[in-house]
Amino acid sequence: MKIFIDSSTFLWAYNRPESNSATIVRLLADGKLNAVISEKVVEEISHIFLSVHGHRTWGEVEAIIKSRCAIIPRTEIEHETKKWRGKIKEKDLEHLATAKQLAVDFILAFDRDYEPFPEYITPKQFVKKLGLKPSETEY
Repeated sequence: MKIFIDSSTFLWAYNRPESNSATIVRLLADGKLNAVISEKVVEEISHIFLSVHGHRTWGEVEAIIKSRCAIIPRTEIEHETKKWRGKIKEKDLEHLATAKQLAVDFILAFDRDYEPFPEYITPKQFVKKLGLKPSETEY
């Protein structure tokens, strides 16, 4: 199963340790999941983690990302980015282009902008799909 993890999942995981997003990041950290992310996801979450949580927490998150996620550079998705421009908000374009180019099964996010795309799934829906008991929240 190929999954793309949006920055919202990483952020909710650390802001709400009992969330479905946290379950997903724990599975990722434990090697039970592998994922792809865009270069932009790394930029978004590094900026937020460094400013809100500090270097230590960012170091932990970065270690998980580097060991369990394929980080897809912008230069590899340029054609796909052009193809999807205008079909989603610019802030999510690089994420969608990465997911589409790699033909992922799921885009894990808590973001309504992905709703028109069949790959979109909330963290809660994904946890259920894995056969695990989800927390009450969608994120």
